[in-house]
Amino acid sequence: MTELLKQKLMNKKIFILGFGMEGRSTYRFLRKLMPDALFSIGDKNIIDPADHVFKGDQQIQFHCGDDYLKSISEFDIIIKTPGISLLSVEGADMSKFSSHTEIFMELFGRQIVGITGTKGKSTTTGLIHHIVSQHTSNTVLVGNIGIPPLDLTASINSETIIVYELSSHQLEQVSCSPHIALLLNLYQEHLDHYKSYEAYQLAKFNIARFQSKDDVFIYNEDDETLKSLINANHAEGRKQGFSFGSPRAACFVDEDFVVCSHGGKTRRVVDLSRPRLLIGDHNIMNIMAAVCACAELGIADETIEKGVLTFKPLQHRMEFVAEIDGVKYFDDSIATIPEAAIAAARALHPVGTMILGGFDRGVDYTALCRFLLSSEISNYIFMDEAGVRMRSLYIELGGDELKTFQVDSMKEAVLLARKKTAPGKACLLSPAAASYGRYLNFKERGNEFRKFLTEQDSV
Repeated sequence: MTELLKQKLMNKKIFILGFGMEGRSTYRFLRKLMPDALFSIGDKNIIDPADHVFKGDQQIQFHCGDDYLKSISEFDIIIKTPGISLLSVEGADMSKFSSHTEIFMELFGRQIVGITGTKGKSTTTGLIHHIVSQHTSNTVLVGNIGIPPLDLTASINSETIIVYELSSHQLEQVSCSPHIALLLNLYQEHLDHYKSYEAYQLAKFNIARFQSKDDVFIYNEDDETLKSLINANHAEGRKQGFSFGSPRAACFVDEDFVVCSHGGKTRRVVDLSRPRLLIGDHNIMNIMAAVCACAELGIADETIEKGVLTFKPLQHRMEFVAEIDGVKYFDDSIATIPEAAIAAARALHPVGTMILGGFDRGVDYTALCRFLLSSEISNYIFMDEAGVRMRSLYIELGGDELKTFQVDSMKEAVLLARKKTAPGKACLLSPAAASYGRYLNFKERGNEFRKFLTEQDSV
């Protein structure tokens, strides 16, 4: 397989566009594959030629700074990192573009379980890998949730099950799809990266667009936006839906059981009445998606159920942090859209205080504010530009202004939550907005919440 890739790249002018984690991994992989080839690397940030990753490599050129895209038309193959929007390279020849993801899927697509969706993809990816790990040790976890997949090629053999979390950014420039593709849901997200919401949806759909009839496409039958997307676009993979309410789906909920129809049999796989750490209806959807995928892999029902019941939620996803003075504090910093914040508040009832807001990307917060109006939550603490807009809309729709507080920092939010939240209730950080501007990412935001909470508890 690598020989075919080598032939495809041989004597081509290759431009690695973006030198973050995936860009560095792409460089390492290509340099090992083609020790004597000349590569060019472009990034808005200045790259140090003495960086240890290069190890004195003389066959390399750099295009850095504000003009790093100036020479893009000179190259035959452009391997773009996910973080660089196609909007920034409008006018370039798109047929020249490839990606880290495309290279890896060309090599190992038949072994990949690929997971995408606006929300829940990291939890579902982690859950699938956890279940697969109970079944075999010959598995790897890659993508957004793990490490760049090309770093692991040496440890992958023909039997390795590859569990791959895929973002829309990773999928937008691919021409191949994984053997088992999961599309969990679609909500407005990353609108600053795409021309339109439709463009974002189409990027997500690439996870199934290039499948053959031998492949499997697992999707959420209850998501109307997703169903419309599937009806409007062709995909060859065998469709397997999961649903709360439809007994015709491949996986559905019947009373307290996740029921799976596979291989001509319909059977109860997971008893939802048993204790588990994945709570909330949105996580039941993630469980159903994982059950579908693992059934396709031939994993025994008992192993699937054990994996579901023993899986620990990932950090910053409705994660219990501490109980202080009778109040339970939860870090759901991953909630960057309204739908995720609503789901968390419903799952953790009763919530006494909710911390919301962040970087404003122009998302419609009407549904969120209507939910806040109808909820029994006592206090809403708002942060940053998105928080200002949420608070204004909530009051405009008839909300009680006395229940709202605008703060300038996470420390102030934590201090206020400690004062306002009644014992027996929860305080939930579920921002419904991106972390950018104030924080590097949602993890840094969640960690600061935990830090100030711990500091106050030790006073």
